[in-house]
Amino acid sequence: GSGSAIIVDGAEVETKADPPCYPSTGSAQRDDRYINCFNGTVLDTVTGRLWLRNANCLFRGLPFPDSGERNWWDANAFAAGLASNQCGLTDHSQPGDWRLPTLAEWETTVAHAVTLGCTALGAGNPPSLTNNPGTNCLEVGPTYFFDAQSLSAWSSTTLADSTGTVWGAFLVNGCVDPFTKDNGSLLVWPVRVGQ
Repeated sequence: GSGSAIIVDGAEVETKADPPCYPSTGSAQRDDRYINCFNGTVLDTVTGRLWLRNANCLFRGLPFPDSGERNWWDANAFAAGLASNQCGLTDHSQPGDWRLPTLAEWETTVAHAVTLGCTALGAGNPPSLTNNPGTNCLEVGPTYFFDAQSLSAWSSTTLADSTGTVWGAFLVNGCVDPFTKDNGSLLVWPVRVGQ
């Protein structure tokens, strides 16, 4: 990619990675919410964000050998250090292109799944994510979006009244909850913006 500056949460961000993979007219995936870009990323057409396809890669796995728990600071460092040729990525991304999702990105990601009942208390089963078309719970249809061991994931958003606490996605019930930054059991699921 040639790289460009974009605005994320009011701040300018430079990315050198490939742009999102919007399918051409006539593609079977064209109207899907989640699209496999076949470069280790999945495009969310609702938010325009690219997610790491292998959600489990940075959770006690390669390219970071199992050395125990991943707290929030480690999660941020791992996400920021992610680059092409790691975790199945061939997207030309470089360290600094990836980051943890914001609270707003998590809320948008789980909202429709919760409406469909894709929760432990609803008609479906966790995780609270939809299938690729965005029409049913993840378990109903094939997906390239989720392959993870943990059902809680870090966000980058700290609670306004507690600098030691950060929001995380609780994918069992499709909600966001506060977690202490030293909690080591949450998933590191990076996201990046397209150009």
